[in-house]
Amino acid sequence: MRAPPSVTAKDVERVLADEFGLRSGEIAVSLHFREAFLLKFKHHRHYEEAVKQGFAKGQGIEVHFIQW
Repeated sequence: MRAPPSVTAKDVERVLADEFGLRSGEIAVSLHFREAFLLKFKHHRHYEEAVKQGFAKGQGIEVHFIQW
C-alpha cells in the first residue's frame, strides 16, 4: 500500500468503493496488525474482482490486494 501517513480506514474504504462501484456496507476496512488494513467484502464476487485486478488507486492512495 502506498498512502500518506495520515490515511484512515474510511479513506481506503472510499477509494475502494469508488474503484469497484461498491455501495455502503459492501466493504468494511479496519486497521490490522502486521498489515496496514484488513478488507472485508460482503460479496465474494467483489473480493474476486479486487484480487483479479490486483490494485486500486485514488485520492493519493494505492492499495494492492493479496489472497489471505
